[in-house]
Amino acid sequence: MGRIQVEGVWTHRIGRPRQEKVIMTVTLEQYERAEQEIAKHETLIGLKVHALITLLVWAVLIPVNVFAAPDFPWSIFVVAGMGIGLFFHWFGYRHAAEDMTARQHKIEERAGTLS
Repeated sequence: MGRIQVEGVWTHRIGRPRQEKVIMTVTLEQYERAEQEIAKHETLIGLKVHALITLLVWAVLIPVNVFAAPDFPWSIFVVAGMGIGLFFHWFGYRHAAEDMTARQHKIEERAGTLS
């Protein structure tokens, strides 16, 4: 089982602020698991932002359609198109862990061939 060293800067917040260099040793599995958790969290944030923007656009365009141009329900196309985009973003979020695992395996295979 390989180990890697991670260097970072730690800020002491109690009393006087100071910075100390910290060196940690973690296993490759711990590093990969942490990387997956961070990637999943970042993907979830992106999905939430996408959903919020989608809802805001719908909240504006549907009333505009109803009051400004009630003859033709063009907002249906906006709702459908943005809904499809949001669905695929959610689908990507649901399968992010599998994609990350496959990517890590490819990287490990590639690293094994390098000299």
